[in-house]
Amino acid sequence: MRCGFCGRLMHGAVIRKTEVYYRCLARTIAPGSRVLADHPRTVNLRELDVLDSLNKWIGQPFAPENVDRTVQALVGSQADSSRAKNSCEGAKQRLADAQTQVRRLQDAIKAGADPAALVEAINDAQATRAAAQAELDNSPDPAAIGG
Repeated sequence: MRCGFCGRLMHGAVIRKTEVYYRCLARTIAPGSRVLADHPRTVNLRELDVLDSLNKWIGQPFAPENVDRTVQALVGSQADSSRAKNSCEGAKQRLADAQTQVRRLQDAIKAGADPAALVEAINDAQATRAAAQAELDNSPDPAAIGG
């Protein structure tokens, strides 16, 4: 809810211990602000005065004439789960590739390659491995979201 005078977000407050209001207080406006000259000391909007309109607005997507469109939108949003699954598969592949790269570089050192010459390549592979693992650790289970 935004104040019609200044456009700032109004905050909820209980007044007289019984009613909820949305409020905007002029004292919280920056001193010297142009809007302060026309702003009442307090703007109060009773929540009960907006609930019917708000409930109608929220109910629109589920009104009989909109149900088909709403269902299509919900089904279309499921494409996000396949994107998450593809992202997870990509992270798994990057992790496997990075682990293989680290192993090969370690094997090269064991075979006599100069470790100093491979430091940057090892660091890059380990960074890629850590990033892929972090992505996997922080991604939702695709099966849990419909995959």
